[in-house]
Amino acid sequence: MLLRIALIVAILAGVGALALNKTKVKQKIVGLTEELSSTKTTLEATQKSEREAKNEAKKANVDLKKTRDDLAGTQKNLEAVTTKANDQEKLAKDKSVKLDDVTKQYNDAQRELAQWQALTIRPDQVEALKVEAKNLTSERDAFAAEKVVLLRNNSKLDTELRRYKGDTAEIVMEGVKGKVIAVDSKWEFVILDIGINQGAKQDGKLLVARNGKLIGKVRLTTVEPTRSIANIIPEMKQGDVMEGDVVFY
Repeated sequence: MLLRIALIVAILAGVGALALNKTKVKQKIVGLTEELSSTKTTLEATQKSEREAKNEAKKANVDLKKTRDDLAGTQKNLEAVTTKANDQEKLAKDKSVKLDDVTKQYNDAQRELAQWQALTIRPDQVEALKVEAKNLTSERDAFAAEKVVLLRNNSKLDTELRRYKGDTAEIVMEGVKGKVIAVDSKWEFVILDIGINQGAKQDGKLLVARNGKLIGKVRLTTVEPTRSIANIIPEMKQGDVMEGDVVFY
């Protein structure tokens, strides 16, 4: 009997424990369900925020691209305007220089006109004076050419006369100075950039130097108005004569 009672008590205790555990499990399930619902709500809110953030980011990228395009266009326009401004500035400077030049020419012309007016000379007289000046210039050039010919002939005649007389005195060429412009080392002669117009004389002798050092001496064999040919004097040679060497009396 006692065993049966004990068994019944044990069964009742088990049923009570089972009922208690079921209640706890139910409460836990309710709690988990509520937590799941809250988590789901939070997840939906998060996903909505994420979608809104993506949309805003996409819009921001579009706005950024538009801003970059606008900036590039503005930069291009700025470069074009700057180039045009530089061109305009250069053109203005050129115009200013030309204006200054024209103004100077105008002032010079006005000054010259004032001078002519002060001389009280008529235009026809000016033309006559210009013709006369041209004729005088031609005559002067002709005389200068004749002078060169006469000097050349006189030099030749003087040389021939000296040869006939057997005169071996040194020919004076005071102040004559020039340069060697060509050298023929095989035949030992040089070409000088001086002639009758500079005072060179046939058979005259000139010293040759380079950087202040004496190189040798040459004798003029052919003398023209603006250049001469001279032979290198062997016994006076102290080095090779070169183009650019100085010759002087």
